[in-house]
Amino acid sequence: MSADAENIRVVVRCRPLSEKELAAGCQEIVTVDTVQGTVLVTNPSGAHGDVPPKMFTFDTVFDVNSKQVEVYNQAARPIVENVLEGYNGADESTPEDESSEEASCGDDSTDKKDKRKRKKAISEEKMREIQAQILADRKTLSEKKDMAQEERDRLASELEIREQQLNAAREEQEGLMQKLHALEKKIIVGGENLLQKAEEQERLLEESARELEERKRKEAALREALEQKEAERLDMEERYSTLQEEAAGKTRKLKKVWALLMSAKAEMADLRQEHQRESEGLLENVRQLSRELRLNMLLIDAFIPPEYQVGLPTGHLYITLLDFTV
Repeated sequence: MSADAENIRVVVRCRPLSEKELAAGCQEIVTVDTVQGTVLVTNPSGAHGDVPPKMFTFDTVFDVNSKQVEVYNQAARPIVENVLEGYNGADESTPEDESSEEASCGDDSTDKKDKRKRKKAISEEKMREIQAQILADRKTLSEKKDMAQEERDRLASELEIREQQLNAAREEQEGLMQKLHALEKKIIVGGENLLQKAEEQERLLEESARELEERKRKEAALREALEQKEAERLDMEERYSTLQEEAAGKTRKLKKVWALLMSAKAEMADLRQEHQRESEGLLENVRQLSRELRLNMLLIDAFIPPEYQVGLPTGHLYITLLDFTV
């Protein structure tokens, strides 16, 4: 799994207003910027602009026009691929487990065929090894002249049984392979081959994923260009031909600066609230420690006579308490 895939990502998809909400006269207060990856939430009660909108930034955002395939390719597909890669990794370490190949669905058709061929080759090689071992044992048995006839018959019978089992396994494997090939040819529903359809859908998904990656790169470049242009527009000196144009330009700039100011104030208010919560938590800890200190002092006064407390160094008081017998 790549480092990017291991990171926690927050993805938000905003839905359009429902028919019930439209009938009730609800207004949209959420503005989605897929390029910047931001969601702007406007307070509907701030009609005069006294309540600034709040902006939230996420790793990926989808607006109301997004399609399900886009959400899957960008948000869910990497997770599925990583899970399948982990499962296939275990499959590579256990090549003789046929169920693992049937359960895996992350490779393309070429890889599946290659794996099937490798697995078949492994089984045939194993069978050849067993056959060679049987022949070697039979030759060794025939060369031993000093072996009792009863022992010779027993070993010959065991070799015969092993050879029969090997032939049965070979026939069973050939039968299963024939059934598998026949099944692959007959998987047709409504005149359409399901295997070919699955391969075509997987190919379309991969093309869509590549297009999505290209669009993400273009969006990142566009986002960087927009940020640079916005900074330049706020910093450069404008030239106006008339007072009216100058007033309009100053008004636009003032509105932008005012929006930035309101956003900064809102962020400052959030930080102030967070600081207040942290301060209250620290004060509560101080109060708790004070209560524990008073309790300890009461215990000291109750169990240690005052004449023993006088002159005791502070650093030795705890040791004295541990050694004191009630």
